[in-house]
Amino acid sequence: MNDSMLHLRTKDDLVRLIAEEEGFSAAHRQIASYVIREYRRACFMSASELAEAVGVSQATVTRFANQLGFGGYQALIAAIQGIVRSELTGVDRVQELRRDPAVPRALDRILDEELAHLRALRTSGQLAAVERMAQAIAAARRVYVAGFRSAAGIAAQFAFFLRKLHPDVVHLTHLSSETLEMLALSTPPDSLAVGFLYPRYPRETLDLLAYARAHAVETAVVTDSVLSPAMQLADLSLVAPASSTGVFDSYCTFQVLASFLFTVLATHEIPAADDYLRRFETFAREADIFTGQGLGPPPAALDQETP
Repeated sequence: MNDSMLHLRTKDDLVRLIAEEEGFSAAHRQIASYVIREYRRACFMSASELAEAVGVSQATVTRFANQLGFGGYQALIAAIQGIVRSELTGVDRVQELRRDPAVPRALDRILDEELAHLRALRTSGQLAAVERMAQAIAAARRVYVAGFRSAAGIAAQFAFFLRKLHPDVVHLTHLSSETLEMLALSTPPDSLAVGFLYPRYPRETLDLLAYARAHAVETAVVTDSVLSPAMQLADLSLVAPASSTGVFDSYCTFQVLASFLFTVLATHEIPAADDYLRRFETFAREADIFTGQGLGPPPAALDQETP
């Protein structure tokens, strides 16, 4: 896929891209007309479903996507979904799904979108960006983690695991005067604020990042697109698209990217984190936290070489 996807932020961008394409066949013009008119519906369709709706072959639909400059039909659909994602409310999605006679095939469409995002992640070239963020986290004296509304869950999970690898992690669950006071008056030098921002881009997350930056706190964002409004507030960034085929977004791509980030972070020497992991194993046994197997070797064994 070329950079066309990166420039489709609104329906007008889609119309402009199609209008600039010369040499469309009659069948391609039919597809273009349908996609522009029914773009909210089209973004939830498979290639075969769109072909049936327009009255053309599936191969013609694929060639249409390629002629626009995308690497395939899924890339085109992902671009249109990026437009729709910022427009659709929950009510819109429910109504759209109820009108769609192909609901029994919804799982296939959801999986197709997730797999397309994961394949794109493999070739996205974010290795350097992940390494930069891992270095920033390892070097930070304190790491703030913030994600509100739809991003609250992934922010909480990120903070939970990050505490295993970093000695000072503060999970911010809301924006309040106390939060601002802490950022302004109690933040140690060389701290980092990591914000998670997904459509429909809560204003309070942007406000928090802006406030942190204004008080000399380095900012990192994890968001769905290079066109996200969070990008203008980011010193560091990672892009992990959300899938919007279902009634609510899902974040499989983020989960994979976060797992990779923690893996890279673990290669950095953070003495306090190593000590914490050893003490945690002792604590877990003494407090009888877990059931069954899987606690691993006794803490002393962590310092012994494997024969």
